[in-house]
Amino acid sequence: MRAVGRIVPVVPVPLIATVFVAQPQRALSELELKAEIGRLLARLEAAGAHVYIPRGDLDYALTVGLRMLRLRRLVEEEAGLFRARQEEMALLAYYANSIAHLT
Repeated sequence: MRAVGRIVPVVPVPLIATVFVAQPQRALSELELKAEIGRLLARLEAAGAHVYIPRGDLDYALTVGLRMLRLRRLVEEEAGLFRARQEEMALLAYYANSIAHLT
């Protein structure tokens, strides 16, 4: 699995899904979410994972990944805070599981 993890890139949606699955009740500001992603990225890179950052811009990558989760109605925003929709936790877990072997 490690060999596959070094080849198949980690992309923004699973990164963000992992944060929401790890803390399903927590509402996060965009800044808090980016801090959590930063810690996760550090662990993934230390484990040798290949992380794909579109345009080489982490802010852009996280904005796009969060937008995709919101468009799919897996994450909702209220008053500037983002929260996983509880009825969509199984699908969020599916995305998160695609990189779970790397953490």
